[in-house]
Amino acid sequence: QPPPPRMSTDLVALNTRVVTYLARHDGRDKLCRATAYGSDFLVWLLKTWGHESVLKWIKQIMKMKAGFGVARKCFRVGAPLKDVDALAKMKDQGYMKMIRILMHVGNACYYAMDTIELATIFEILPYKTAEIKVLRYRIFVFKTIFNLYLILKGISDKVQEIQKLQKKLKEEGSEELRQKLADAFEAKRKHTVTLSLVIADLPIACWVLTDWGKRNIGSGGAGLSGLIGASMAVREIWRSVKVK
Repeated sequence: QPPPPRMSTDLVALNTRVVTYLARHDGRDKLCRATAYGSDFLVWLLKTWGHESVLKWIKQIMKMKAGFGVARKCFRVGAPLKDVDALAKMKDQGYMKMIRILMHVGNACYYAMDTIELATIFEILPYKTAEIKVLRYRIFVFKTIFNLYLILKGISDKVQEIQKLQKKLKEEGSEELRQKLADAFEAKRKHTVTLSLVIADLPIACWVLTDWGKRNIGSGGAGLSGLIGASMAVREIWRSVKVK
């Protein structure tokens, strides 16, 4: 029998990759994040430059944003357990161990506050969502301090490893060293992407927590920043999805 058409094979592979991506809770989470923050940015655009005929869509867009926001919080239920697992498997020693512990504890508390905010939205808990959100972003700032240090150290370590491997490669030139060098470059790239994602979240925290951010960043700037960060995360997860 003749082989199936190339276009048909490519479409099947693409469909399989999409299904695999959507099966990942972090993949769905980042898509919802991009939609939610993109909605904030779109509303800002409509209010700033939109014609009166399109302003009527703002209410529907904000309802859509609220729905995707709740979906994200549902996806994150149980997320603190990932940090508990990371702490249980941690092999760092000395001050690096303490920094990593503080980062994971902060991250677990951040996601736990997300679940508390979800329960508040459903009126299970008698708190105010705005107050929970502020507390959540204060925890975000705390854990980001340690996360930034770990990311920057990771980049620095990989740069040093790359320099050593490049020097050895000039002397030996083995295939094993070339593979190690490629792996080191890929690890450095991932650290750099993670750094970019953290930086993209900082304007959002500034908008939530400070009066300066509310005046100068606003929902439009925070929405654009969140959209950029979420889009980068979507792309990174998509790259990691492999189809056999």
